[in-house]
Amino acid sequence: MHDSGVINLWALAGYVSDCGKIINEPDAEVVYAGTNLHVSAADIEDFLRDGPGSVPEFHVFAISRAKFRQHLETANRKAAALGVRLFYPTIGAIEATSPHHLPLDVGENNPPGDAVQQALFQQMGRTLINDDLSTIPAISHFHYVLDSVGHELFGLTSWFRPSSNDVAMSGVTYRNRTPDWVFRFVLAHEIGHYWGLNHKDRNGNDRSLDQIMYAPSTGIGLDASAVAEYLLLNGEPRFTLDDARTVWDWITVDAAASLLP
Repeated sequence: MHDSGVINLWALAGYVSDCGKIINEPDAEVVYAGTNLHVSAADIEDFLRDGPGSVPEFHVFAISRAKFRQHLETANRKAAALGVRLFYPTIGAIEATSPHHLPLDVGENNPPGDAVQQALFQQMGRTLINDDLSTIPAISHFHYVLDSVGHELFGLTSWFRPSSNDVAMSGVTYRNRTPDWVFRFVLAHEIGHYWGLNHKDRNGNDRSLDQIMYAPSTGIGLDASAVAEYLLLNGEPRFTLDDARTVWDWITVDAAASLLP
């Protein structure tokens, strides 16, 4: 994959490379198998020259565990405004075993749809029959395939919304991107979709820039609250009270059989 240009081992391992990209790249790590030790530049050079078996086994991750925890903690902090609390007892790894995994061959249009990521959620225990919707499969990965006009998704949610005829092995994927101060809310945004939120607000209006569910593909409803948030307060996007109402509509209707006694 390095030789074909799908990934750049030097850049992913944090070494100087000819990649030339800083923005829009994953904040990844390359570590020896079963450890947190970063692979040396010498071993990467030997691997690229001599191939597998020439150096100790190493793994390439699209995101470090530390960074993934930060994103999960951010999502949990923001979810409090919705009356929801998140826990993340298990952080694991899924091996990319198919060319469809890197870049992830999914999209909002059909084709490609989200069949590939639904299959990944199935590996994580989803069956679509009596799925525990309180458990949210969340995957951080390298890149998505580009759409027909050359754009790349930030993230993609497979929805379970029977009331809208959307029933899937649900979960979320997102790409870990730099700079993190801009994109650390993408996971929270995708989890918002999982809970029933859309890019438009509850009344079908455009989102303001200070809302987590805002998306560049929609119009900008810039208002005084956005100015106050970014200039006078903490400068972070937020979930709104109406978002909380929509989330609890999802909990008490679409997901009721799984989430409520």
